[in-house]
Amino acid sequence: MFENIEEINKKYGIEIKTDDEKKILSIFNSLEIREEDYDLNDYKILSKIGLYYLYVKKDNEKAKKYYLMAIEKGYDGALNNLGNLYYNQEKDNENAKKYYLMAIEKGNDLAMYNFAEIYFEEKDYKNAKKYWLMAIEKGNDYAMNNLGHLYHVTEKDYENAKKYYLMAIEKGNENAMNDLGYLCCNVEKDYENAKKYYLMAIEKGNVCAMNNLGYLYHVIEKDYKNAKKYWLMAIEKGDKTAMNNLESIMNDLELYVCLNEITDKNELIENRIKRLRDKCV
Repeated sequence: MFENIEEINKKYGIEIKTDDEKKILSIFNSLEIREEDYDLNDYKILSKIGLYYLYVKKDNEKAKKYYLMAIEKGYDGALNNLGNLYYNQEKDNENAKKYYLMAIEKGNDLAMYNFAEIYFEEKDYKNAKKYWLMAIEKGNDYAMNNLGHLYHVTEKDYENAKKYYLMAIEKGNENAMNDLGYLCCNVEKDYENAKKYYLMAIEKGNVCAMNNLGYLYHVIEKDYKNAKKYWLMAIEKGDKTAMNNLESIMNDLELYVCLNEITDKNELIENRIKRLRDKCV
């Protein structure tokens, strides 16, 4: 049973806004949806039922049904959601583009962002930039970060990369903090600013930044104590890469003792302790 919307968002990797938490929890905690329990004239309810069928029941056809009902009520968010279903679940880019464009015509910035993602995947960087810029004009920080990443990784235009990363950081985007830290570390060799941005991302719980800061301490500064510190932070969040990194600087017995000292052990830690126990004890 979900206690709050944050738990739903975390489990399914979505971003439901808390416009009516009681109704949303009722939907997502249901074994089956009874239409008579909900106002089907409310497009937001229809869209949430669509999300329920998509993520909880794994029923694409019923998800489409409720998205289309919400679309008939004029809800542009359902157009974006239907585009997402075609793009992510059914790998049908043409139908995804169709519904994203319909949402874009209504000014939906998430659809602009997602439409750009398809173009980026297709290596049509001109159109990817076009639609990310449209989303940026509406304040979409994900588009700011992705455009920064395009300039950073694809075009090697580091000044524009920094420009858009910083725009996203101003809006609190943790991925942009990590990405700018990576640029500072690996392109500019500016390790103090790399640490600064990694730490900003870590404060928001960003696991990639924990790994990257651990790497900086390990490889660049030969500071194994701090490398261990940040890799352990990532391990406590269940990150396998950090576990492998920690193994690279510790022998089996050291790792066994270290992991046993962790109070709240997750599945990754428990499994690794079990394997190490068989080898060390």
